[in-house]
Amino acid sequence: MIGIQLPRVNLSGSINAELGILQHLQFIDLSENSIYGNIPDEIRRHRQLKDLNLAFNQIEGVLHQFQPVLEVLNVSHNELSGPLASDFGTESGNLKVFDASHNRIGGVIPPSLGRMSGLKLLDLGFNMVSFKELPGHFHEASQVNDK
Repeated sequence: MIGIQLPRVNLSGSINAELGILQHLQFIDLSENSIYGNIPDEIRRHRQLKDLNLAFNQIEGVLHQFQPVLEVLNVSHNELSGPLASDFGTESGNLKVFDASHNRIGGVIPPSLGRMSGLKLLDLGFNMVSFKELPGHFHEASQVNDK
């Protein structure tokens, strides 16, 4: 199995960490459900996962580093809070789309995000993040939304 696509099917509960044992999994779309809790480490550390869409759920906690192969991360419209972890983006060279809008993320953008040279879309709008200075390669991104 290379993908799980279950948007808008009224799923509820937390994400089962055992999804991480599916070695060839490349995409997960569990958007628009009633999923809560943290993103399991087994998902964040999955070595084949390229696209993760958890938008419009009740995911909570702090976002930490994902594996370098991840290209699309959509965690918008959730309940993520606190600052982005200082390690977020340190190994995310392939990340092209990062949408964490409409959460409760706060603090200053970590410098590690500025090293994500392949980033084409960054949406952190409707959060409480500080954009005093955009680090690194953000000036090269196709779209940056902080409103």
